Amino acid sequence: MDLEAKVANDQNAKVTTSTTNGTSDIPNTSNPKRILSQHRDSITSVHIHAQYGICVTGSEDCTAKIWDIESGELEATLKGHTKGVTDVRFNNSTSTQQSKIMLATSSHDLTIKIWTPENGTETTQWDCIRTLIGHDQTISNIRWAGENALLSVSRDTTMRKWDTETG
Repeated sequence: MDLEAKVANDQNAKVTTSTTNGTSDIPNTSNPKRILSQHRDSITSVHIHAQYGICVTGSEDCTAKIWDIESGELEATLKGHTKGVTDVRFNNSTSTQQSKIMLATSSHDLTIKIWTPENGTETTQWDCIRTLIGHDQTISNIRWAGENALLSVSRDTTMRKWDTETG
């Protein structure tokens, strides 16, 4: 009973945080700015691009979706995987040599797909320019490791480094 009373008290409590001007009380409630709800199954991953106002979500519905962060509008649905998407990752390169934005998606179908927008960033059409095949079990996680290098880890107990230009 003591624990129940403490939980009820905590649920009604306010969180106090410090700011540059002192403290502010933030209610312990969730009021999201946007709710993105176009997937037909569980969302497994999300990644926000560092420069552009877009984010990507991956789902068990075998798709990745590109969203405009400010408006919450769906900009593109990427279809190509035959099983659920496990991870999504923009290249986030801010290098002046990087000529185009790229997105990598991994899946339970044992593939990694590399996507680019058809005409730069102002488009709703994304093309799969490469499919990377080599893991024997589900790919758990992917990370960009440079302009044209991608790392992947899998339940097959391997980590692979991929050249995204050559595959």
